[in-house]
Amino acid sequence: MPETGEQVIVIGGGFAGVECAIGLAQNGKKVTVIEMCDNIASGPNTPYPGTGSMQVDALWLHANKNHVDVRLNTKCMEVREHVVVCENQDGTRYELEADTIISAGGMKPREELVESLREAAVDFAWIGDCYAPGLIRTAVEMGYYTALDI
Repeated sequence: MPETGEQVIVIGGGFAGVECAIGLAQNGKKVTVIEMCDNIASGPNTPYPGTGSMQVDALWLHANKNHVDVRLNTKCMEVREHVVVCENQDGTRYELEADTIISAGGMKPREELVESLREAAVDFAWIGDCYAPGLIRTAVEMGYYTALDI
C-alpha cells in the first residue's frame, strides 16, 4: 500500500470520509474534505433517527479540533494526478493539490446487474447495497426480514 502523503483530499463527506479525514489529521496530515451536500454525513444513511444529529455534531467537533478543512456545497468535477478540480455552489471552479486523494463518495445500485439475476432463483429480493447503498446493519436487517418471508 502506498504511503499517505502530507496533503490529503478526501472526496465525500459521509461518515466514512469524515472519520477517515479526522484519523489522518490526528496523525499530522493536512486534510481537506470535499462534500457536495450542505452538511457532512447528511445522506439517507444517517443512523437511527434522533441519534444522527449527535453523531454529526461529534464529527464536526473532531473535524474542527483537528483542523480538517471541510468544503460543503462543493462538487468534485475531475481528479488528475495530485489535483482535484472542484466546483462550488456558485459554479466557480478551482483546483486543490494533494499528495494523496481518497475517494469516499457515495454509490448507486447497479440496477441492470441486479435485474439480470432475477430469474436465477424462485424467490428474489433486492436487499443491501443493490437496493440502496447504506450501512451494513441496514443490509443485515433487510436480509433477515427477507429470509423470514421465504
